[in-house]
Amino acid sequence: MFDAGFVDEVKSLRMKYTLTAEMASMRCVGYRQVLDVLEGRAPETEMFDRALFATRQLAKRQLTWLRSLPGEIVYCDAPDALARATSLIAKSVDVQ
Repeated sequence: MFDAGFVDEVKSLRMKYTLTAEMASMRCVGYRQVLDVLEGRAPETEMFDRALFATRQLAKRQLTWLRSLPGEIVYCDAPDALARATSLIAKSVDVQ
């Protein structure tokens, strides 16, 4: 996302809107790190690494949450995802 012009996107959003670090949209991974650099709270040389670290933390929290859910999880990128999801749906309909 950085290679695709993400920093320029945040800069243009700042010019169009009044953005603060407290806004929910600016607490998202990536936006927070770019905004911190643009507002002088963090060095630019650390921006990418901070965003990468925050992304990893978010992924870990999501996996922890997913593991807490009851039932079977079907990952969308699994080769047999459609068949497994269809089977699970059919089982749940039969149970009801």
